[in-house]
Amino acid sequence: MHALYAITKTSLLSIPLFVSGCASIGTSYGVEGAYNAALRTKIEDVSKLPEQEQLRLREVKFIESTGLASIPKGEVVGLACKLTVAVLVFKWTWRPELNETNGKTPEEAARVQLLLKAMQRGANAVVAPSCTHKDGIDWGNNCFESWVCTGQAVWVP
Repeated sequence: MHALYAITKTSLLSIPLFVSGCASIGTSYGVEGAYNAALRTKIEDVSKLPEQEQLRLREVKFIESTGLASIPKGEVVGLACKLTVAVLVFKWTWRPELNETNGKTPEEAARVQLLLKAMQRGANAVVAPSCTHKDGIDWGNNCFESWVCTGQAVWVP
């Protein structure tokens, strides 16, 4: 009977850690955990890129017309994700960090991430970008709230 009590007590104590959400585990240590990285689109801090890459990123543009002569580079996805700063601490933060370089709003940050993904594929434009806001838990990206932008990366000569 005593063993059953110990197992039950241990199980009950572990429930809050599970319920608090896996999204916060990696951020509590200041790094992305393997679990988080596997589920979520990679998010990069643009302000930490070398200056040369930041300059190249400024050259990537959004375009609406698909009628331009271009070379397709594939679909790209940009993500801004709201997380907690630590396990069981419900203080929210956005990844990437909202600032002048990454974007001042979560939607702008997701759009910058979209441009970055296009640049990394060798594109200089994103055709017909569209963004969606998930207000609430986004299980697909392991975020408490998210902005997801998608588009087609292309090289326009």
